[in-house]
Amino acid sequence: MSRHGGSISVKSKVDRGSVFTVKLPLVGTRGEDERAALGKPFDLTLTILVIDDMQPVLTMIKDGLTAYGQNVLIALSGEDGLKTFENNQVDLVISDLGMPGMNGWEVGRAIKAYCEKRAIPKTPFILLTGWGGQIHEEKKIVRSGVDGLVEKPIDIPELLGTVRKVMETCRKNDKK
Repeated sequence: MSRHGGSISVKSKVDRGSVFTVKLPLVGTRGEDERAALGKPFDLTLTILVIDDMQPVLTMIKDGLTAYGQNVLIALSGEDGLKTFENNQVDLVISDLGMPGMNGWEVGRAIKAYCEKRAIPKTPFILLTGWGGQIHEEKKIVRSGVDGLVEKPIDIPELLGTVRKVMETCRKNDKK
């Protein structure tokens, strides 16, 4: 706790009880600080589809990406995400891994198959996960067309860094 600038203390009196005090540092407001953390302005304007089964997560990611000038579409399930993907021009998909019904691996495979069937370049795909160790799932990553992995909790500047890296890699691969 102290390495994060906080502290915990306790005062006890026999037969009277205890008082626990937790002190946490005040977190500054985000905005300009986050943009500065990217190093340079985010110079891509994309239409990004974000799929997650939790509305608060979708809202946070949408607000964060929109603040950086991105166009964001959202879906609360893998199935709804695929419908949105098929009915819109999407530059990038960001999907949660752990969702009921259709999980992130399945969403990635469906998008990859959709693009292959239409003989179009595969849409870049980033997988969000709260489960550690997914980076070692190399066969699933390749089979599902995953271009990047971001672990939760989501940090918008980190997510944008992954978006930039994935888009640059995909553009280089498309030129080959």
